[in-house]
Amino acid sequence: GEGKSKDLSTDVRTDSGDVSGKQEDKPTAKGVSLFVFASFIATCHGGFVKHMNILPSGEVVLISCSCAACFLAILITFQGHSFVDFPRKKFVFLRCVSGSGALLCKVWSIQNLPLGNAT
Repeated sequence: GEGKSKDLSTDVRTDSGDVSGKQEDKPTAKGVSLFVFASFIATCHGGFVKHMNILPSGEVVLISCSCAACFLAILITFQGHSFVDFPRKKFVFLRCVSGSGALLCKVWSIQNLPLGNAT
């Protein structure tokens, strides 16, 4: 085909709904704090998983993913996005499947490997 390339950068919308150009690639304090918070939550998750080895790995993943899905549903609804109409549905589905597999492997290894400091 033709040598067309897609522009994958995102536009920034202001509070009034106007598009104000392309998003800059500067880290912000909010982004850094969210990254630190996510790291803390992942560490806490590992600690809880280590002490819940009476449950099968699949149940732990189901509980974790259900809590994450509820949290994300609240955020998506609050931001006014659609659950049904979004681009790249196949890519998102594959990402969900591979992420669930990775989480299952992580939970299994934390529960079953003899690591005292797995978190």
